[in-house]
Amino acid sequence: MSIEIRFVTREEANAAVARWHSHHKPVRSDYFRCGAYVGGVLVGVTMAGRPNACALCNGSTVEVLRVACVGGA
Repeated sequence: MSIEIRFVTREEANAAVARWHSHHKPVRSDYFRCGAYVGGVLVGVTMAGRPNACALCNGSTVEVLRVACVGGA
């Protein structure tokens, strides 16, 4: 079985984070997010956005804001 990577909406990604890692708050702003699918089922998400450190806000750096996956995926 192969892993397929697709873009997902912020709502889908935040819902997955809430389902799998309830201690994280929803992301209000990000640049992009991707979902990992196995057999057509979403098993993981990652969300990337603006760095928190002002020194890294140089227009070419992104920070991984959230990573969440189904247990055992």
